[in-house]
Amino acid sequence: MLGLPKLDHIDINILGQLQQNSRLSNVDLAQAVGFLRGPVLRE
Repeated sequence: MLGLPKLDHIDINILGQLQQNSRLSNVDLAQAVGFLRGPVLRE
């Protein structure tokens, strides 16, 4: 049985942004959480 995935502060921040606005583009999401687009896509 697989456990729940571990979420770090970056993941939680991304999820919070998407809960507020699920239509954010990858670029806007990256800017909102303070990261470059590449790391946000990997998360």
